[in-house]
Amino acid sequence: MPQCKMCGRKSIFLSVNEYGLCDMCYSYICEDYRNRERILVESRKIIETSKNPETQLRRINVMKEHFQVLLKYEKMGIPITDPPPSVLLKRLDIERNKIIKSKNLEINKEPLGRKYKRLSREFEKQRHNTKEEISRLKEFLENPQYEPNPVEEIGLHNRRLAEILDIMVDRNNKGIELEKKGDIEDAIKLYEQNVADEFFGTHPYDRLAIIYRKRKQFDDEIRILKRKISIFEKINQEGLHYFLEHYPKDFPKELIEKAKSFKQIRDIKGKVIFNPYPVDNYRKRLEKAKILKRKYGR
Repeated sequence: MPQCKMCGRKSIFLSVNEYGLCDMCYSYICEDYRNRERILVESRKIIETSKNPETQLRRINVMKEHFQVLLKYEKMGIPITDPPPSVLLKRLDIERNKIIKSKNLEINKEPLGRKYKRLSREFEKQRHNTKEEISRLKEFLENPQYEPNPVEEIGLHNRRLAEILDIMVDRNNKGIELEKKGDIEDAIKLYEQNVADEFFGTHPYDRLAIIYRKRKQFDDEIRILKRKISIFEKINQEGLHYFLEHYPKDFPKELIEKAKSFKQIRDIKGKVIFNPYPVDNYRKRLEKAKILKRKYGR
């Protein structure tokens, strides 16, 4: 009894082609491939014409995402491309490594925390023109073949940010587990990596300051606290700038002045709308560490 290898339907009246697919599934795969082919061709053209290695690497990632989807057809024994997706994925990996090597591109040179914020700002700047964004979305909804696909761009952007964030969060989580096991040295290494990457959460700074204080390594504690103050002062400034740009025109002036003093602000319903980091507390701890250093001479 004929059975489609994709949808699983079987019937004596069902017709399947040489690939074991019913007409409906074969049409779906052909349409899926045509849609992806346009993006693949466009990406290949950009890779070959662009002189920016970051752009080239981004487009290689786009191509890899589409070939990963097409790979499932290959695994079902359906010849979707020649050479097949598995071969093309390996070639893209080789091409990616060549670009990195030939351009002497150090992917990890920019701290991950800084890279995360830069990518966020750049993407928001691209999408800042509301009228243009609405127009693009309207075009896409009316015509799914519209390029560039704004929905796909947003998805790709979010995945890139998630990958960066996951690396740093994973270090924190592993550090916590190592501390529980008593492996403080390896935990310190992970926390220090996040400090070097300018992680925008307080956990690695807090843990290192506590660990170094217990060990009376006051120079290290002072170094970490200075770094913490520098990073979170900047985050507070960015948050204040955003708040001042978006607060309602009838917002009480006394609350605006309070925000400028980096105090927490709530709206009339009690919801927190501006919540800066307590940098003054970090400074107090820094002064305490300096006093201890003078006292114990370390």
